[in-house]
Amino acid sequence: MDTNITSVSELLALMQHATSYFRFQQQQQQQQQQQPLFYVPSRVGQQQQQLTVTLGAMRFEKALRDMFTSTLSSSPSAAAAATPSLQSPAPAPPPAMDYLTLTSLKHQLIDIYFICPHLHNPVLVAPYYQNYMHQHVDDMMSWAAAAYVAYSRSCHHIAGLATDLTTVGEMCRLEAKRLLDQALFLGDDDADKDDNDNDNDNDNNGDDHDRSSAQALYYVSWIFTAYLLAQLSLMTLRNKEARIYADTCWRMAIQQKDRYVPMLPSRHSTAMTDQEEPIHTVHAESWRRLYMVARFLDIGLNLVHDHRINVAQLASHAVTIGFPQALTQEKQQQQQQQSPLYEAILAFSQLCKLYHVAFMGYGERVSVLAFRLFMGKLASVGSQDVSAMEERYVAFWYGLDAADRVGLAPLDYVQMDRVHQCVSARALRVNVAYYMGIMLTVLRIMPNPESVDMVAGTMMMMGEDYGSERALLVVSVCCDAIIKIYQVLQVRLPCTVELHWLTIVLDTVLLLINAKHPDIRRRAQQGARAAKALFRQCVSARDHHQQHQHQHHPLHADTPESLHTCSSSSNSTTTTMTTTAATTASSPSLTHSPLPLPTSSKSTSPPPPSSSSSSASPHTTTYQALLAQQMDAHLASKDAYYYL
Repeated sequence: MDTNITSVSELLALMQHATSYFRFQQQQQQQQQQQPLFYVPSRVGQQQQQLTVTLGAMRFEKALRDMFTSTLSSSPSAAAAATPSLQSPAPAPPPAMDYLTLTSLKHQLIDIYFICPHLHNPVLVAPYYQNYMHQHVDDMMSWAAAAYVAYSRSCHHIAGLATDLTTVGEMCRLEAKRLLDQALFLGDDDADKDDNDNDNDNDNNGDDHDRSSAQALYYVSWIFTAYLLAQLSLMTLRNKEARIYADTCWRMAIQQKDRYVPMLPSRHSTAMTDQEEPIHTVHAESWRRLYMVARFLDIGLNLVHDHRINVAQLASHAVTIGFPQALTQEKQQQQQQQSPLYEAILAFSQLCKLYHVAFMGYGERVSVLAFRLFMGKLASVGSQDVSAMEERYVAFWYGLDAADRVGLAPLDYVQMDRVHQCVSARALRVNVAYYMGIMLTVLRIMPNPESVDMVAGTMMMMGEDYGSERALLVVSVCCDAIIKIYQVLQVRLPCTVELHWLTIVLDTVLLLINAKHPDIRRRAQQGARAAKALFRQCVSARDHHQQHQHQHHPLHADTPESLHTCSSSSNSTTTTMTTTAATTASSPSLTHSPLPLPTSSKSTSPPPPSSSSSSASPHTTTYQALLAQQMDAHLASKDAYYYL
């Protein structure tokens, strides 16, 4: 058997991982004996029924797709911004802000990035790259990270920054864009030199190693910057530009596979030791994480734009890559600083596995059907096909640690006390993604809740086949679980509550408030009240942060308190897990450098501000703002307030 196992410790880890799959059937039988039978495995030989697709897309699903596919721009200069500007000068800082003040602000934004957005998706090895960004504050990575934080208006960590971050964020975005465009389209002399001169310097192994490490850093920097630029473009509805940078990010990640796969930590394990991995392993692991998010971003945009997805090709690309894992220095940072970074990486790895299963699990046929069902391209779907789609998620649920599950069964109503008792607040984010995936699948075949006449006993006896009535129960279970989890996350990790997911859940639960079944109706009305309150809190928090920043024009150079002391809501969860999570207990130390940093900077400093220079016009319209406006109108236009 062809395997990468090189030590006894790796063999034991493989056996432990495989054992969980062999226990799957036994655990499943035990759970089915103890809990209501909401999860029903496919039965071999059972006749497949065709179920009518009743909901091709929810109201706010369609609204999101329309936002991200619209060719109309909310900014007069957005069309020009979508075209790479190869010779454009560096943007000038905003008025009344000198270069030193801007640099100080960028250092603060970089720290905020690693204590909040980075824990949502820990795509970099933070102990190394945070130090790198501070030492290379004018690198494209630093500009991109600063821009991303400046545009994150709902993040409570930026509340202490007394300046208008909209203008600063746009300036940082334009500079990151300029540096990336210059590197990609005009060529990077140092990177080209690294590619072309290796054959001439084979007699100097030290120089070869330094060049290889520097080159690995350059490509990670490019992929990371392209990814954040794509996210910023989506956030501000620059849809054409988002497609350009998402495609660039994904193509670069694929092209560099042969470079990084041999360096991945799975092939150079330091298990059972405290020895830190070499520098090339740090870059390779960062590439693997960026590969994952680039793939998910590319798939999501293809779905939104109704483009064909080649599942077989995606599966072939993923061979030999594996899933993200924490490096030794990341584990040490948690022990030394009580940082949730390690738990964030574990949860991020679980999310990568979940999305991999959802997109490519159970073969190409089921995946293609799931994509077409999600996009509303099917008029009907087989009951066994829906069961297969659901089984992919349920198999993932059984692979989670028992402590990270909020439910006693794969699909059953969740008790609020179990959500509160989940030690890992960041694992709650994984549970949200699990229930959201199932809900968005089963929702398509859900019947009109007001017309389904089910007796109370049906809640315990469903299981002979996957019918539309059972779909109604599953949607009710998922809505109930997601809202309860978000209620806890709003207190413990408020930055992890995604407004677009919350809006879709609120839109869905409003369909159930007049359900004929009394238990579904009662739970829906309770959930709708809670979801509406969460929605109001998220919107008011974003508006408050934005208003607070506009009230301060000059920048105060003092370091914001939020960088040194996290919010009280997250102090109690310093040992929790995350995948798209938010906060940390303290700011990572900037004095400890676990790995040697390159001495040469790859970027140029922006020129000092000139009185004649005009700053870029900020692009203030975001999809979150438009989504919030539409949900406000939706709530006001119907009799939902009678129930809420």
